Amino acid sequence: TKVQLGALVKEAIAGLIPLAEDRRIDLGMVSDEPAAIMADAADVRTLVDNLIDNAVRYTPEGGRVDVGVSRRNGAAAVTVADSGPGIDPTLLPRVFDRFFRAAGQDIEGSGIGLSIVRAIAERENATVDLANRPEGGLVATVTFSRVA
Repeated sequence: TKVQLGALVKEAIAGLIPLAEDRRIDLGMVSDEPAAIMADAADVRTLVDNLIDNAVRYTPEGGRVDVGVSRRNGAAAVTVADSGPGIDPTLLPRVFDRFFRAAGQDIEGSGIGLSIVRAIAERENATVDLANRPEGGLVATVTFSRVA
């Protein structure tokens, strides 16, 4: 079905505001370009929820998580950027493995969130890219090719 990414992302943010407030994380939407995709809305919502939830959980108290929707080269993208610790570059290839958790993390979770994100992205002909930010933190970008 036709999914309005901006509306879906706003709903996901609203659902995670209590967690962000508990952790004193500044969670918000920084861009909302008009973008619609052809996809399963429930799957895309799960994907976005997992990305934002991970960002909020891994960002230190008092940090920031910025979420955006944009159009790029005929595609639509959702970006989640945080001010957390990032991911050791040697571990980036493994973070999509089911049940993988980096050593030394005391964050609750099972280690399947990013594997779910990747599986949904593959079903929806989307790509997921993770990159450490030069200023610290991680940016996750999901690019959807089936624009409505």
